[in-house]
Amino acid sequence: MRKEDFTSLLVYAAMIGIAVVLGLTVLRDLVMQLDPNHIPFNNQFAFAALVVVLAIIFNALLIELGHLVGAKLGGYNIVLFNVLWFCLLKTKDGWRFRLKGFDGLTGETKMKPAKEKTNPKLYVWFPVLLYFIELVVVAVLFIIFNREVNGVDLMKDYGWIVVSGFIFAAVGGLINLYNYVPVKLDAMNDGYRLVLIQKPINKKAFDIVLNLDANELEGKEITLPEPFEEITNYTSLINQRIVYDYLNKNEYDKAKELIDLTLKDPKLVNEEVRRSLEGIELFILCTSLSSEELNKYYIDLDLATKKDISSCKEIETTLSYLYIATLVEKSRYEIAFVEDRFKKNIKKLSQNRVDLFKRLYEDSLQKLSKQSPDLFKTEE
Repeated sequence: MRKEDFTSLLVYAAMIGIAVVLGLTVLRDLVMQLDPNHIPFNNQFAFAALVVVLAIIFNALLIELGHLVGAKLGGYNIVLFNVLWFCLLKTKDGWRFRLKGFDGLTGETKMKPAKEKTNPKLYVWFPVLLYFIELVVVAVLFIIFNREVNGVDLMKDYGWIVVSGFIFAAVGGLINLYNYVPVKLDAMNDGYRLVLIQKPINKKAFDIVLNLDANELEGKEITLPEPFEEITNYTSLINQRIVYDYLNKNEYDKAKELIDLTLKDPKLVNEEVRRSLEGIELFILCTSLSSEELNKYYIDLDLATKKDISSCKEIETTLSYLYIATLVEKSRYEIAFVEDRFKKNIKKLSQNRVDLFKRLYEDSLQKLSKQSPDLFKTEE
């Protein structure tokens, strides 16, 4: 299990624990005190369930609105706005609506620099500001309705508004808890992003990554910068893309040289990028070794590494294992397994990477079928 997966489980457990405690104590007592004749549906549980759903939608939208406003104030243009799979994105043909996944807990907003000097911290902090305003509104509602007017208890008729506000605030608090934990989780969050952009080199790399992503999304020509020699989580993302570009140009020596530079201290690189670059380095090695050399290399690997490679969890190790399945295992079954894993892994990639890895896979198949034609014969 990856470190970020374990950390994510802890955060989810904390969120669920807090939700259960709040739900079974404070919020349950508040809901049960409501007069069924003075709430929507005339049913306390149906009312509470509806409010929770609306609170999730509202707070998801609030966070992305915070990102949008903060990005604009920070000198960025918006290229994608996604709330719970409902996505507006900018393409070469203009703005389009799509149902699309996202890298976040409840949504994602992508941007690109609109000027030379930008301030990404506004993008990060504005969702918290909007949540603070939400809390103020809830407090004001409580003050307004928690009183008597002309002998009439306003909570009796309008208590459901106050309770709804508390539920909205509680749900928003849980979502923001995930969003501002200052560590890498299973999805990108503002807490981790804020930690990264504290370093000037990361802030520079952050804007470059945004620009590259936006150009790819809009179908524009992508111009890569020079490789970074100072390695961080963000600069390694750019070096990774340059490695892909070298592969696309069949400049394997340059790709290996940059991988060695980027992975000189693996602790500076996040696990996803590290595994990707290690997989590419293994693929390059596989393409350069003879059958006997590859067999000796693979035999000398420890069992855990062999299992990791043969599982084909990433597209890069899938390519490498195609060579091992053909030249070392000499197994049609393993080759068929590689083909199945490749079809599944390719679906996870962006279009630019899809084209690259399809070509690498097809070139490898062509090369290996010439070396071991019997393994690739179609059974009649």
